[in-house]
Amino acid sequence: MAQFSLTFTARRREAVLVAPAKSTPYELKPLSDIDDQHGLRFYRSGILFFRNNPAQSGRDPAAVIKRSLAEALVYYYPLAGRLCAGPSDKLIVECTGDGAVFVEADADVRLEDFGGALSPPIPCSDQLLCEPESTSSDVIGRPLVYIQVTRLACGGFVFCIQICHCMADAAGLVQFVMAMGELAQGTTAPAVPDPTKDRISPADVLAQRPFFFGEKEILALRCQAPAHLRATCSRFDMIAAYVWRCRTIALGYDSEDEVEYNS
Repeated sequence: MAQFSLTFTARRREAVLVAPAKSTPYELKPLSDIDDQHGLRFYRSGILFFRNNPAQSGRDPAAVIKRSLAEALVYYYPLAGRLCAGPSDKLIVECTGDGAVFVEADADVRLEDFGGALSPPIPCSDQLLCEPESTSSDVIGRPLVYIQVTRLACGGFVFCIQICHCMADAAGLVQFVMAMGELAQGTTAPAVPDPTKDRISPADVLAQRPFFFGEKEILALRCQAPAHLRATCSRFDMIAAYVWRCRTIALGYDSEDEVEYNS
């Protein structure tokens, strides 16, 4: 395969802090033990390429994204805060509303110059990201989100985001970017389900009964397993198979129905 190379320099404007578009509450939010892991104390990055859209002629993508960032931070206001150290080196989000870093830039390069496959490693990614890629654990007191929008010579643009991994995983990053996109299109609020609403049946019509699986119960289940699986089948697999069988019987599937289980 031929070696692909591309070099260019992005002309960056001075970085600015984009605060939430409306007043947000000042709060201290301790991170969970999962989010507080030392292995997550770095910044994850994402790079999105957009072709020139004639229908959007006259609209500056940097201005649109900057405005949508401010609006999104109203709903995701902890991302406009800063991390601080609490007792026992536990991280706490101080919701200060200081804002996220935003940089707009221009580059004399066209989208097609990047080649057919826009996949890592992205050529000259250091010109598209406003902060150097690093696995450093230096996250305390720093902005939690960095965004750079680079306008290309072809009319397209590149959107780059770096977010503190303690604050969001890949799914969280995508959710935040999608919220920005929705707000940029004029929606009044991001289309995120409200977790406070009850999505299941009323609790008063549900029956609860605990089941304890100790050594005796596990041995009984193991005896029901096929002979060639008894020695190797894990406890999880046995309990999952038993519960799935009971569920399938209770739902009354036809004998021809195909039912799958995904762990």
